[in-house]
Amino acid sequence: MTGSSVGCRSAARRSNTGRARDGEYGATTGRAAGAAPQPGGPSMAESQRVIALDHLRMSDVEHVGGKNASLGEMISQLAEAGIRVPGGFATTAFAYREFLTHNELQARIAARLASFDVDDVAELARAGAEIRGWIAAAPLPPALDRPSRPRTRR
Repeated sequence: MTGSSVGCRSAARRSNTGRARDGEYGATTGRAAGAAPQPGGPSMAESQRVIALDHLRMSDVEHVGGKNASLGEMISQLAEAGIRVPGGFATTAFAYREFLTHNELQARIAARLASFDVDDVAELARAGAEIRGWIAAAPLPPALDRPSRPRTRR
Protein backbone atom coordinates (compact mmCIF):
# COMPACT_ATOMS: atom_id res chain seq x y z
CA MET A 1 0.00 0.00 0.00
CA THR A 2 2.77 2.37 0.64
CA GLY A 3 3.73 3.76 -2.67
CA SER A 4 0.30 3.86 -4.23
CA SER A 5 -0.77 7.01 -6.00
CA VAL A 6 -3.85 7.83 -7.98
CA GLY A 7 -4.74 11.03 -9.86
CA CYS A 8 -6.77 13.57 -7.92
CA ARG A 9 -7.38 17.26 -7.44
CA SER A 10 -5.68 18.96 -4.53
CA ALA A 11 -8.17 20.83 -2.39
CA ALA A 12 -6.19 21.05 0.80
CA ARG A 13 -5.97 24.18 2.85
CA ARG A 14 -2.47 24.50 4.16
CA SER A 15 -1.15 25.59 7.50
CA ASN A 16 1.77 27.99 7.86
CA THR A 17 4.17 25.09 7.25
CA GLY A 18 2.66 24.30 3.84
CA ARG A 19 1.22 21.03 5.13
CA ALA A 20 -2.48 20.33 5.27
CA ARG A 21 -3.98 20.62 8.70
CA ASP A 22 -5.22 17.51 10.50
CA GLY A 23 -8.53 16.25 9.13
CA GLU A 24 -8.17 18.03 5.79
CA TYR A 25 -7.45 16.57 2.38
CA GLY A 26 -3.70 16.26 2.70
CA ALA A 27 -3.55 14.82 6.20
CA THR A 28 -6.18 12.18 6.77
CA THR A 29 -5.87 10.70 10.22
CA GLY A 30 -9.37 9.52 11.03
CA ARG A 31 -9.76 12.20 13.70
CA ALA A 32 -12.10 15.16 13.30
CA ALA A 33 -10.52 18.31 11.92
CA GLY A 34 -8.57 20.05 14.65
CA ALA A 35 -8.88 17.13 17.09
CA ALA A 36 -5.80 16.63 19.20
CA PRO A 37 -3.95 13.31 19.18
CA GLN A 38 -4.85 11.07 22.08
CA PRO A 39 -2.42 11.19 25.05
CA GLY A 40 0.13 8.44 24.68
CA GLY A 41 -1.01 7.77 21.11
CA PRO A 42 0.85 8.42 17.87
CA SER A 43 1.54 11.98 16.79
CA MET A 44 -0.35 13.43 13.85
CA ALA A 45 2.50 12.63 11.46
CA GLU A 46 2.68 9.07 12.74
CA SER A 47 -1.07 8.51 12.36
CA GLN A 48 -1.66 9.96 8.89
CA ARG A 49 -3.13 7.45 6.49
CA VAL A 50 -3.40 9.34 3.22
CA ILE A 51 -1.35 12.35 2.14
CA ALA A 52 -1.71 14.37 -1.07
CA LEU A 53 1.45 14.11 -3.17
CA ASP A 54 1.81 17.87 -3.36
CA HIS A 55 2.28 17.89 0.41
CA LEU A 56 5.23 15.48 0.32
CA ARG A 57 8.95 16.18 0.25
CA MET A 58 12.03 13.94 0.38
CA SER A 59 11.97 14.33 4.17
CA ASP A 60 8.79 12.17 4.15
CA VAL A 61 10.50 9.01 2.84
CA GLU A 62 10.06 7.12 6.12
CA HIS A 63 6.30 7.79 6.05
CA VAL A 64 5.44 7.19 2.37
CA GLY A 65 8.45 5.56 0.71
CA GLY A 66 10.93 6.90 -1.79
CA LYS A 67 8.77 6.93 -4.92
CA ASN A 68 5.96 8.93 -3.35
CA ALA A 69 8.36 11.34 -1.65
CA SER A 70 10.14 11.84 -4.99
CA LEU A 71 6.83 12.54 -6.75
CA GLY A 72 5.99 15.13 -4.10
CA GLU A 73 9.37 16.73 -4.50
CA MET A 74 8.98 16.82 -8.29
CA ILE A 75 5.54 18.39 -8.01
CA SER A 76 6.85 21.15 -5.76
CA GLN A 77 10.04 21.82 -7.72
CA LEU A 78 8.91 21.40 -11.32
CA ALA A 79 5.62 23.31 -11.14
CA GLU A 80 7.51 26.61 -10.96
CA ALA A 81 9.35 25.66 -14.16
CA GLY A 82 6.03 25.00 -15.91
CA ILE A 83 6.46 21.23 -15.95
CA ARG A 84 3.28 19.44 -15.00
CA VAL A 85 3.48 16.38 -12.77
CA PRO A 86 0.21 14.47 -12.17
CA GLY A 87 -1.21 14.84 -8.68
CA GLY A 88 -2.39 12.01 -6.51
CA PHE A 89 -2.07 10.70 -3.01
CA ALA A 90 0.11 8.34 -1.04
CA THR A 91 -0.95 5.85 1.56
CA THR A 92 1.44 5.88 4.48
CA ALA A 93 3.44 3.25 6.32
CA PHE A 94 1.07 3.82 9.26
CA ALA A 95 -1.88 2.92 6.99
CA TYR A 96 -0.08 -0.21 5.77
CA ARG A 97 0.62 -1.38 9.33
CA GLU A 98 -2.99 -0.62 10.28
CA PHE A 99 -4.17 -2.63 7.25
CA LEU A 100 -2.03 -5.62 8.28
CA THR A 101 -3.32 -5.43 11.87
CA HIS A 102 -6.96 -5.07 10.77
CA ASN A 103 -6.65 -8.24 8.68
CA GLU A 104 -4.45 -10.13 11.15
CA LEU A 105 -1.79 -10.63 8.49
CA GLN A 106 1.46 -9.94 10.40
CA ALA A 107 1.71 -13.33 12.08
CA ARG A 108 0.51 -15.15 8.97
CA ILE A 109 3.12 -13.42 6.80
CA ALA A 110 5.88 -13.96 9.37
CA ALA A 111 5.01 -17.67 9.60
CA ARG A 112 5.06 -18.06 5.82
CA LEU A 113 8.40 -16.26 5.51
CA ALA A 114 9.90 -18.42 8.25
CA SER A 115 8.75 -21.66 6.61
CA PHE A 116 11.00 -21.85 3.54
CA ASP A 117 14.62 -21.95 2.47
CA VAL A 118 15.59 -18.42 1.35
CA ASP A 119 18.09 -19.91 -1.10
CA ASP A 120 15.24 -21.64 -2.98
CA VAL A 121 14.25 -18.96 -5.51
CA ALA A 122 11.20 -20.88 -6.75
CA GLU A 123 9.87 -21.25 -3.20
CA LEU A 124 10.57 -17.57 -2.54
CA ALA A 125 8.49 -16.68 -5.62
CA ARG A 126 5.65 -18.95 -4.46
CA ALA A 127 5.69 -17.44 -0.95
CA GLY A 128 5.70 -13.92 -2.40
CA ALA A 129 2.75 -14.71 -4.66
CA GLU A 130 0.84 -16.27 -1.77
CA ILE A 131 1.45 -13.26 0.50
CA ARG A 132 0.50 -10.80 -2.27
CA GLY A 133 -2.71 -12.79 -2.72
CA TRP A 134 -3.58 -12.45 0.98
CA ILE A 135 -2.97 -8.71 0.82
CA ALA A 136 -4.97 -8.22 -2.39
CA ALA A 137 -7.93 -10.18 -1.00
CA ALA A 138 -8.03 -8.37 2.34
CA PRO A 139 -10.49 -5.51 2.84
CA LEU A 140 -9.36 -2.02 3.76
CA PRO A 141 -10.06 -0.93 7.32
CA PRO A 142 -12.88 1.65 7.42
CA ALA A 143 -10.51 4.41 8.56
CA LEU A 144 -8.49 3.97 5.36
CA ASP A 145 -11.33 3.13 2.98
CA ARG A 146 -13.28 6.33 3.68
CA PRO A 147 -10.51 8.88 3.04
CA SER A 148 -9.15 7.21 -0.09
CA ARG A 149 -12.44 6.37 -1.82
CA PRO A 150 -13.45 9.90 -2.99
CA ARG A 151 -10.01 10.45 -4.50
CA THR A 152 -10.10 7.30 -6.60
CA ARG A 153 -13.52 7.92 -8.16
CA ARG A 154 -13.53 10.06 -11.29
